[in-house]
Amino acid sequence: MTIAPTVFRACVFLLLVVPVLPEVGGAQLRPIEPIPWDALTADGPMVRFGAGYHVRARAALAGTQGELTEFGVYAGTWTFGRVAVEVGGVVLRVFSDDSVYAPPIADARPSTGKRRVDTGEQRLGTIVRLNSPSSPADLVLRFGTRLPTTDNVQGLGRDQTDFFGSFGGRAGWGVVEVAGEVGIAILSTRLSRPEQVDALLYAARMGWWNSRFRLWVETVGHHDTRHAAELRGIEDLAEARLVGEFGDRRRIRVTLVRGLTRESVGLGVVVEGGVRF
Repeated sequence: MTIAPTVFRACVFLLLVVPVLPEVGGAQLRPIEPIPWDALTADGPMVRFGAGYHVRARAALAGTQGELTEFGVYAGTWTFGRVAVEVGGVVLRVFSDDSVYAPPIADARPSTGKRRVDTGEQRLGTIVRLNSPSSPADLVLRFGTRLPTTDNVQGLGRDQTDFFGSFGGRAGWGVVEVAGEVGIAILSTRLSRPEQVDALLYAARMGWWNSRFRLWVETVGHHDTRHAAELRGIEDLAEARLVGEFGDRRRIRVTLVRGLTRESVGLGVVVEGGVRF
């Protein structure tokens, strides 16, 4: 299959999906998810759906720290030859304030003892394989956007759209696999100056693979490249994760999360179920 027809079909998919996605707000409490490498070996759609719970999370614009529960954590890809389209995000977030570390900004409400309930961000992207599927390693280009779907008053994120692009590589030796990516995330701020920040986007993982069970460790995050103080709402985020996945076409994934920066979640767990069609 040539690249041109598959790129055309992916573009048609994007044109159909983008208009129906919500366009009113944005919550960026966690880093942009890394490349879904499974999409490279798929021959059709894959979906995951689950929930997560995190402690010592920070709602940066509200200036509070507390417990974050995410319902409807989802991710999906559809592969057309060398091109895959991805969607992902969080349907609903519930945040319970435990403490206040700064006054609220950008229209976020102060802590009142009430839970902050809001929708999460929606991610839309494209992955293009740059080399032959028969090559010993995989090289890919990934680009996309993280769309806002949040109410600013809740203070769980920025009412701004982010864009990202990265190059990634993956190689395996027997049952051991390593992968990584690096790129740029253009993060829009809630300020008049600067209106946006270019952040270094990165992810790396190493794992053990077989047909029924997969276990890997990974780190993912972004880093502000400016030589200046961090801006509220786009602080550096980084997470270390231990991920176990069971099954082949039907899968269960459990992810343990440890935040690596002050603004990242402290500890968390995400449980998802998935199907590979």
